[in-house]
Amino acid sequence: MNISIELNSFELTTELITKIKDLFKNKTIKIVITESDTTDYLFNNLLNREHLIKSISETETIDFTEETFLEYSQSLIK
Repeated sequence: MNISIELNSFELTTELITKIKDLFKNKTIKIVITESDTTDYLFNNLLNREHLIKSISETETIDFTEETFLEYSQSLIK
């Protein structure tokens, strides 16, 4: 049996560990922890990937040097 559980680290509790132990009583189990990146998840689906790339390419961007960024940010504050 393979089970994949995706959760945030703050959701990892002793209660969850206890439930896993109960589910696999007297069995040898393997726990693998990998850090998830939502970008990977979103890019797994080809249509989703194409939509995201298209959206990014259509978004107006502004390039800053450190100096122009500081000037621009100051102008927003005033």
